[in-house]
Amino acid sequence: MIIVRQLYTQSPLRNFCYVAIDSGTGDCLVIDPYDAGPLITLLESEGLHLRGILNTHEHHDHTCGNAGLLEYKKVPVYAHPAAAHLVPGCQTTLADQQKVQLGDASLKVLHTPGHTMAHLSLLLQENGVARAVFSGDTLFNAGVGNCYNGGDPQVLYTSIQQCYQVLDDAVLLYPGHDYLQNNLEFCAEYEPSNTQIRAWLQGLRQNPAGYLEGAKVTTLGQERQLNAFLRLQEPGLRADLGQRFTDARLDSPQSLFLFLRQLRNQW
Repeated sequence: MIIVRQLYTQSPLRNFCYVAIDSGTGDCLVIDPYDAGPLITLLESEGLHLRGILNTHEHHDHTCGNAGLLEYKKVPVYAHPAAAHLVPGCQTTLADQQKVQLGDASLKVLHTPGHTMAHLSLLLQENGVARAVFSGDTLFNAGVGNCYNGGDPQVLYTSIQQCYQVLDDAVLLYPGHDYLQNNLEFCAEYEPSNTQIRAWLQGLRQNPAGYLEGAKVTTLGQERQLNAFLRLQEPGLRADLGQRFTDARLDSPQSLFLFLRQLRNQW
């Protein structure tokens, strides 16, 4: 069985990093290390065996813990082929659909460009069943990644449609940052008829400590209820936006996605 530890980094950019642990052996993989110190403390305190580092993309806040971990233990560092020269310590690149083994489970590589053109996501599979996805900066709780630094929103749309919308509702989402509250505020602003978003916001405001600094883990099914970028076929969202932006082009899922991404850029 694989246990996933989600570490909130307390960083200005509200990063998450992850440790995927084979509970039978203690072997583990670290995903997007921000600060090696807390990770090494976790490894030592629980007697874990670091077997590799995986970076979803090349941005510094997702790779800056690599060097410290490699000083602790020399292990393979994995990244997208186009990001390898920008990821500290990377000597192993990952092809789309390739699997990185962790005990009897695996992390299946999904090339998901858009936030950057060298971005990948990692689908955790156990016994042939997808359990969770490590999305980096492609998909967030109630949002998607920006495309400011070498990305492309049209490519991001394709990645979301082809790699995320096909996943089962039960799959857990492990994103690269805690943007939950701000993203919910955005979705509530532009889909005011969505009562579930308002309920989530109310719960978050009333009991923020209960969300462990916003680190609530959602399923893809919940995201399809809350995340405007996954609700492109929903009549309510289209109607709410159409009433407010009468001249906007909202005639296809792609045009709606691009319009929402533009709104989010200004939020």
